[in-house]
Amino acid sequence: MIQERFYSLLKQRFQQEMEVRPPLFPWETEIVEYEDIVSFSAEIAAWEPQLQQLQLPVPLPAAVLATLFQRCQELVRTTVRDGRRLVQAVESLFAVEPLSLDELAGSMMLGEARSGEALATRFFGSNLPESYETAQPQQQMTLAMIAAYEMLNRLTLKLTEHDPCMSQSWETVAGTLHLKAEKVDRMLRIEAKLPDSGRVTVLQEASRTQTQRQGAGLVSLLVDQVEPNQTYQVQVELLGAESPLGFAVQV
Repeated sequence: MIQERFYSLLKQRFQQEMEVRPPLFPWETEIVEYEDIVSFSAEIAAWEPQLQQLQLPVPLPAAVLATLFQRCQELVRTTVRDGRRLVQAVESLFAVEPLSLDELAGSMMLGEARSGEALATRFFGSNLPESYETAQPQQQMTLAMIAAYEMLNRLTLKLTEHDPCMSQSWETVAGTLHLKAEKVDRMLRIEAKLPDSGRVTVLQEASRTQTQRQGAGLVSLLVDQVEPNQTYQVQVELLGAESPLGFAVQV
């Protein structure tokens, strides 16, 4: 009887404390209202299938994926260097010293690993956490940065003299979007295979070039007088999508 009474009082006390100080998810530092996340998910719904197919060792919560995707979309519009982009992609999720994220990003950029699975093997070996929620803070940082690496890698097409042509794909609710970029002399050719009606726009500092089509199929456009060491923004809009999907083409 005494033991039952003790557990009853203990349970009551826990309930009272939870009402005053609700528990937080591991990635939270304060109480978060998630109504905005619901509307943001609607904004990226057209592009969400690819987020579910990232080569991640442990699935990430939808809210974390949405935050990372939004940040990566902002970063592909900048000229920030790769390692720094990784830091800026995840830093809003963690209350840690910037140096810790810099060191992690530096380690991630080293070596030959170029996929989420390879990075997971290098950083975790066989000691993977059971889930993102139960992972230690350092493990969560690593998992989030691997996800950001995967996103940025898929959203960036790097053209060089030795490799002047590159393709990427992105799964959408309408099907697979294929994007190809090719540099010939001072011409940049962008080719997109759209899964539905849509428009493709290449943004430059002072101008834009765009093309569109009705129904699924191929579109292409040319940009002339391309300068070396420049980044061109490519935006893909699909019928029914609330926002465009942004890529970066580095020449």
